Amino acid sequence: YEYTCFWGLQIGLSRMPLLCSHAYSSSAAIASSPSIIFCFVPSWSCSFPFRLFRPVVAASVAGSAGVWCTRARRRLNASSTGHSGWQCHIRGSSYDFRDDGLDVELRVQLPPQICEEPQISSGNILVEAQEKSLSVVLRKSIGTKTLFTTNCLYGRIKPADTVWYLDKNEIFLSLKKVDREIAWPGLLEEWKTLTLGVSKLLKGTSIYLVGESTEINWAVAKELAMGLGYVPLQSSQLLEQSTKRSVNELLRVEGEDSVADAEARILSTLNVHARILVSTLGGAHGAGSRQDMWRNLHAGFTVWLSLSEGIGVNHKGNWAYENADVVVALTEWDNSGHTGAEDCLRALKYLLESQKELPDKKSLYIRLGCRGDWPVIMPLS
Repeated sequence: YEYTCFWGLQIGLSRMPLLCSHAYSSSAAIASSPSIIFCFVPSWSCSFPFRLFRPVVAASVAGSAGVWCTRARRRLNASSTGHSGWQCHIRGSSYDFRDDGLDVELRVQLPPQICEEPQISSGNILVEAQEKSLSVVLRKSIGTKTLFTTNCLYGRIKPADTVWYLDKNEIFLSLKKVDREIAWPGLLEEWKTLTLGVSKLLKGTSIYLVGESTEINWAVAKELAMGLGYVPLQSSQLLEQSTKRSVNELLRVEGEDSVADAEARILSTLNVHARILVSTLGGAHGAGSRQDMWRNLHAGFTVWLSLSEGIGVNHKGNWAYENADVVVALTEWDNSGHTGAEDCLRALKYLLESQKELPDKKSLYIRLGCRGDWPVIMPLS
């Protein structure tokens, strides 16, 4: 086995740990002394969503709280791909969360019945951290008990820099953020934190939903607008108000091309507005299905709510939909639209975190007149 030792030393009355890292390769005990106790936990493969046990050495300084670090030898890709059915769960004790800008601090409260047991120490606690997951497990002679577990942290952390210690009736954890510019509105990536975080990243930029179904576009738009505090607009309703005729009547009398042209004219009047969420017409008669009618859609962030099997499937209109900034594959559908809206938030979050300049670039595109030169914006000359 390969072990990594982290030596924790408490300085004075403060809880600032002095950490020294050493690597060993041996199956036997390496050292022992009256003041420092080493315990070794081997690593083995298992079929759980994430590994609960890693090569870790716990260094406990006598007379002070033990300080542990976990170093993951192999990363588990626990990030969401934006598909429906992404599960976010947390189980265990209550906790307190704080983001100080550089690190994320977490305090997990131990259950009262566990605090009363005198033999509980840092040696009974196992902490496993991955980029998007965290688990705190209590190991006792009769078995293990999960105190805290989640596979959907709001952002990515550096597992190797995770520091924790046991302090009376709670466990204090310090998590290093991969991207320190991103503020965490909460510990978990869920509806409430996603709406707060994505709303800040959008900077008021509008959103357009395109896809094969008008009804699904509108159902998701209403949920998404409610969460973000945007104004929901339905292009079909605006089209009917301007023409005094229903969309079905326009299709029967004028044809698909005329309906698509009329919706494109409606969209051209919306591109100067901020904080609106537009649900477009689905199918072949919608402007989103026409390659040459995306000039005004590029004024906001476009989300393709895909009902097809995947990108590249040559259904009518799909090639134009691939112009969208993000794609959400609706493998499952609930009539409320909440699941689809949450998947849209998650997809937008990943896009905006990786390309923070996009909202400003969208603003420049609008100020230059939405000329269709997206994403390579050309100078006025």
